[in-house]
Amino acid sequence: MDATFTHSASISRPRAEVWTRLQIPATWELLGPIDKVSQPVVENGQLKSFHWRTRAAGRDINGTAHTSDYSPPEHFELALDAGEISGTLEALLSGDGETDLSVTLQIRPKGPLATLFFAAVREVVGNGFADHVNEFALSLEDDS
Repeated sequence: MDATFTHSASISRPRAEVWTRLQIPATWELLGPIDKVSQPVVENGQLKSFHWRTRAAGRDINGTAHTSDYSPPEHFELALDAGEISGTLEALLSGDGETDLSVTLQIRPKGPLATLFFAAVREVVGNGFADHVNEFALSLEDDS
């Protein structure tokens, strides 16, 4: 019953610069289910974990994200856990000069309650995912 969403975008910055921005916790606030990041842990310039929040179906959902795979400057993956739903959020970077960004979000229900509302979650996430990735890519180009 997993759901997987993938979308790609181009960023007019070199891959090394994009990679550096992925290590900034607030960068992730524009992607997928993440609206707010708090309590980040960064060690030696590498983002290790953070707490996140989103609002869905009229309620706040809180979760954690931990780096689960890390291959600079090409592959960054976060393991996401929000209690009843878990998954991974993966960013793949390629290209020279401009950066090609491919983002994949995989989510799955973890319990019987989540199974009941998972179809609605899957639909909401899927309907906005491409827009989220495009906004994320634009934020990675921004000079601010």
